Amino acid sequence: MILPMVIPKALAEQKVLAAVKDGKLAACIVRPSSIIGPPDYRPSPFGKTILDYADNKMPIITNGGYNLVDVRDVSQTIINSLQKKLTGEIYLLSGTYLTIKEIAKIANPTKFFFKISIDLLLVLLPIIKLYDYLVGIPWPLTKESLITLKLAPLHMDHAKATRELNHQSRPPSESILDLLSWYKKQQQ
Repeated sequence: MILPMVIPKALAEQKVLAAVKDGKLAACIVRPSSIIGPPDYRPSPFGKTILDYADNKMPIITNGGYNLVDVRDVSQTIINSLQKKLTGEIYLLSGTYLTIKEIAKIANPTKFFFKISIDLLLVLLPIIKLYDYLVGIPWPLTKESLITLKLAPLHMDHAKATRELNHQSRPPSESILDLLSWYKKQQQ
């Protein structure tokens, strides 16, 4: 079954589960938290944030954080799900919650970052976007990303995926440092 990219994830999940129920598809659903790690060619929004912290392009941190999982761990868990041929199940593929401050310090341990609350950043967002436009150095801040950081749960339970799919999650510091090393090699 091929689903157009414009279908929201929740609706796509419903369509997949309906096809599984009707016997038209053998599939399971995986729901990864925020995926980081190499390779990251675009880069992803979180990858860009990590790069910006490492390259001194993002001078601020804020409160909040998010659960991070390495792309390599997500990929292995997906392979495990295909080998086990489980169908109709839903699995949360999470890792470890890190604050933005922790992420910034891993990416750039010697840098001093100014801390601004998420609520203030939300108020300042139009000015930040204007600055981005005028200076040409876009910060990866959006209203959605800031609200996500503010509301993200401290714990996401991936016990089912660990038990049934042998989901493993490496420390996010390893993923961040591997990502930065990968980017550095890409620039050579």
